[in-house]
Amino acid sequence: MKNFGVFFGGRPDAISDEEESKESPQIELSLHHISDASGVMEIKEVGRGKLDKSKLNSDDTFILDAGGQVFVWIGKNSTKNEKREAMAYAVRYLGDQGRAADVPIARVMEGGEPAEFWQAFKGQACGGRAHQIKEWKK
Repeated sequence: MKNFGVFFGGRPDAISDEEESKESPQIELSLHHISDASGVMEIKEVGRGKLDKSKLNSDDTFILDAGGQVFVWIGKNSTKNEKREAMAYAVRYLGDQGRAADVPIARVMEGGEPAEFWQAFKGQACGGRAHQIKEWKK
C-alpha cells in the first residue's frame, strides 16, 4: 500500500496562509432571458453593459452575468422547465465564454436577491469567490 503523501503527489513546498486574491474579471455585464412561453425553450440576451432591472419578469427566469459571479434569477411564476434549464444554461454559458469552472453560480429566488445582484444593475461587477472570502475575513 502506498504512503498517503505519495499517493496524492507528495508534500507541498509551502502552504499559503491566504487564498490567492482575484480581482473582478473585466467582463461586460449581461442579462439573459429564459422562457418557454412559446412552447419552445428560448434563451436570448436582453441586456449588455448598462442593465435595466425592469426587464426582469416574474413569469420567467433570467441569467445575470455579474462579472465574478453568475446569478440564476427565478421569477415567482417560472415554470419547472425554465428553472431546470436556467441552471444548465448558466453552466454552458460560462463554458462558451471560456470562463473558469470556479466562477460561482448563485440561484436567487425573486424577492430574496442579495445586494450584489442589485449592484450589477447599477453597473458594479461582483468580485466572485475570492473577493467574498476576503470580505468575510475582515
